[in-house]
Amino acid sequence: MTSASTRAEQSREQSHSAARDIKNDLSRLKEDASRAASGVAETGREYIRAGRERAMEAGHRISETGRDSYERFCDYVSENPTTSILIALGVGAVISRLLPHR
Repeated sequence: MTSASTRAEQSREQSHSAARDIKNDLSRLKEDASRAASGVAETGREYIRAGRERAMEAGHRISETGRDSYERFCDYVSENPTTSILIALGVGAVISRLLPHR
């Protein structure tokens, strides 16, 4: 019977050892997953920062282009008032033809 109890004790020890190993492996896996998630989150934040900067730069360029266009438009109207009025009348006439009348 001693042999059977020794084998049972060894089997129990092996089971406990395997359980400890699994627990340690799961703990390491959890730490690795946490580090990976942190890395992904940081990468995402970097992409968002870069995208925000590009959007801000594009907004500034669009704003500058709009300001420049407006200034050129005002200069043209100031230098060519008669032509500007005739163009505005022509555009108005075309738009009135395109829109439905009641």
